[in-house]
Amino acid sequence: MWIQGRDVWNEWVEENPIADISFQNVDFNQHRNLETININHWPFAYFNFPTGKKNFCKVNFGIGEVSFENAVFGDGYVSFDRATFGDGDVSFYNATFGEGGVWFYRAKFGPGAFTLDAASLGIGSYNFGDATFLGRASFANLINVKTVTSLSFRHASFEKVFTLDSEDTFGCVPDLVGTKTSHHTSLAELKCASNTATHKKIFKRSVDEGDAERFRRLKELAEQNRDFEKALDFRVEEMRAARWHNKHGFATALVEGLFWLASDYGRSLARPLYGLIGLWLLGAAVYAKASTLPFTYHEIIKAMPFSWGQMFVYIPSSKEARTQGLMALFGEHMPNWLYFITFSQSLLTLVLLFQVGLVLRNRFKL
Repeated sequence: MWIQGRDVWNEWVEENPIADISFQNVDFNQHRNLETININHWPFAYFNFPTGKKNFCKVNFGIGEVSFENAVFGDGYVSFDRATFGDGDVSFYNATFGEGGVWFYRAKFGPGAFTLDAASLGIGSYNFGDATFLGRASFANLINVKTVTSLSFRHASFEKVFTLDSEDTFGCVPDLVGTKTSHHTSLAELKCASNTATHKKIFKRSVDEGDAERFRRLKELAEQNRDFEKALDFRVEEMRAARWHNKHGFATALVEGLFWLASDYGRSLARPLYGLIGLWLLGAAVYAKASTLPFTYHEIIKAMPFSWGQMFVYIPSSKEARTQGLMALFGEHMPNWLYFITFSQSLLTLVLLFQVGLVLRNRFKL
């Protein structure tokens, strides 16, 4: 019946509004040159489906474009579990899924599913824009997403739970800008690569300005679902994506680089703590070297309380530590140039302590 084309199919559905449909294990790639279906609408654009189960489990759509544009799936369960999409664009634009929900569990998103050449071309655009999901929408454990160049749910409507994740890192930033969500949205396992900066190349210039907006929307959804750790990750990627598209340029990038170095954008507690310890020990070594005493291991030990006192000047006992250290290391007067070191050490201590507080706030935010 499908081979006979859309008109015959839709007419049958109108006469049979309740029925189960199964295409399980079908290799649609063998039927790409049907005269009854326009190649631009192949294989199911503008098709209507009856109420009942719709099974596309383990189907193979092959090499080329796939369109379910404006398809109406009706109520009942829809499964694309373990379906394989190839190296062409895939469109579910303006499709409507009924209250039974739709599952794409472990579906293979191309390219690269069929040929190495397809992977090198970087073709792989998936469009669910303006689609309506009246039931649960599960895009869990997607396969081969590292090769996807575009995944759009822009202006889609989700009336029930929406899940999007994969064991792999998405090769793009999923676009959920303008989406309507009425229930829980699960993005906990979502990992995506911006077309801009990376963790290793922090100053890499942005390529796609739109990534910032997409990350901002992902952050909003994570916050709505009280997933603050994921929201922070998306906020960091938003900052990176927007870095070279604002008016501040290199100055902002420099400050952002220092923020990354100090605490990984408020996510690493180890970095500021190690920084404080290193600042303490380095200060002790500098003060011991600048003192009138021989520069030995024992003199560095003697300088450690003095260094600690310079870092935490607001603690009452630090005053005595500084006074005793000053007498032991320099007599009554410290070299004038060393005041620059003490001021810098106190300032850096405040910065690192602020980072510690920021990390704890982010980690235990309720």
